[in-house]
Amino acid sequence: MAGRGGIANAANPGYVYEVEFKDHDIGTGTGLELLDPVKELAATLAPLLVTPSYQHDGDRNLLLGVVRPARFRRYLTTPPLQPPGVPGSNSPQVTLHLKTLLKALQDAEILALGNIPASCVKNSYPAY
Repeated sequence: MAGRGGIANAANPGYVYEVEFKDHDIGTGTGLELLDPVKELAATLAPLLVTPSYQHDGDRNLLLGVVRPARFRRYLTTPPLQPPGVPGSNSPQVTLHLKTLLKALQDAEILALGNIPASCVKNSYPAY
């Protein structure tokens, strides 16, 4: 993690904040907007059959390889099953669009646009 103070480390950590909002904290006129990264990214995708797409042509386990490559790298090169008589294909194609959506889903974070009231901050955790 990097920030204004450089790369986070034990002596100079960054912080992850746990926040809790009530409806009045994010209502009209508060200047605070919460964004769902997955929804924001999905809104920018091309129509279904336009290239590049977020679809993939890999095995049903391909997503495991994208999300946890250290453990499931084999699925990144496993050709998809083909009907009998159809020649096999190369390694599956994984687009940046798909990788980005999966990372956003994996992180499961909400982005805050504006100032978060101090009363909403419940905990802070050093991170490096």
